[in-house]
Amino acid sequence: MKEIIIDTIEKALAAARAAQDKRAFNLTILDVEGTCSYTDAIVLASSTNERQTRAIADFVSETLRKEHG
Repeated sequence: MKEIIIDTIEKALAAARAAQDKRAFNLTILDVEGTCSYTDAIVLASSTNERQTRAIADFVSETLRKEHG
């Protein structure tokens, strides 16, 4: 069980770092383990416009795929 929790935290932090690398701000990680049926963590981030939001989302997806499969 601890291994799963650490993996979830590592993935959420990796996503937040990737978002920050693309200038996201107001980053927040919500631990929803046990209260949500489809995920254990939610990463929230803000940006200044729609184009930047898309770039952040694409970069986060690409980074997580490379780092965490």
